[in-house]
Amino acid sequence: MEKDKLNKNNPLNSNPVAKSTLNSFNDKTNSSKPILQKNNLFNNSVKKTALSSLSKKSNNDKSQKPQEYQLNLSDRERFEALYVYGIRFYKSDRKKALAYLLESLKLNTEYIDAYYNIAVIYGELGEIDNAIKYYKEVLNRNPVHRNTLFNLGNEHLYLGNYELSIEYYERVCNSESEDYECLINLAFAYIYHKKDYSKALECYQKLNNVKQIDPEISYNIALCYELSGEEDKATSAYEKIILQYPENYQSLFNLGSIYNKTLRKHKAVKIFQRYLDIPDKPLSQYNNVQYAIRRMKEYKEEGLI
Repeated sequence: MEKDKLNKNNPLNSNPVAKSTLNSFNDKTNSSKPILQKNNLFNNSVKKTALSSLSKKSNNDKSQKPQEYQLNLSDRERFEALYVYGIRFYKSDRKKALAYLLESLKLNTEYIDAYYNIAVIYGELGEIDNAIKYYKEVLNRNPVHRNTLFNLGNEHLYLGNYELSIEYYERVCNSESEDYECLINLAFAYIYHKKDYSKALECYQKLNNVKQIDPEISYNIALCYELSGEEDKATSAYEKIILQYPENYQSLFNLGSIYNKTLRKHKAVKIFQRYLDIPDKPLSQYNNVQYAIRRMKEYKEEGLI
């Protein structure tokens, strides 16, 4: 008899670079989607100083372009002006913003925020190598810059450089042990790259301390127990989820599968029936639905239904 094929998709979703929060209960063997969000550009005192300087210089002729009146500014004012225009164009024109920020660096090569913002824009434009280059410039000046370490982890996760992504995420977690975003992504990397469910479990348990009663985290803890072969702990964890979320189809399916595997078939019957009664399951659940239906037919033949 051909072995049943459960829906065990790769834990890395097909498009992980989207800015996202956690997925809602992913498919079997899926961990929460990595957050991979890039922190926004800085709004800092230089912006305020530069805006003040610019307003004084440009009030007499508002039609002037930045390049035309920058000739009348000191080097510091020109740097501030260029930096501010980079910030201003960030939402409307990434490439123009990048050009201004790169030009500003020529006048102040030690301004960390400029390197960081340039890296963010390069990443958003898909120029990952350049993004990494400028993130490293930030770390050369501040080795514990949290957002840079986090985003470098994201860039390497996207490229499939899992060892490096883990290294950068761990550096964040070493200094900020309860960093929610970083722990999510670090757990994901442990599961996908190393199949290290115990390490991932440590991350999720820390997350549970940060954000109590989070269904995503509770599900991933149960899943890590299951994938590491600790079926009793997994069973207990899934049962707790179902008590609180009776129509959580993925926890129901996983629990039914464990009951079936461990020959607790009467319990499996009840759980799979609850699973099949839930409407509007996603298309990705098709294989799991078919598996549950086959099991229910077998239970009926065995006289369990």
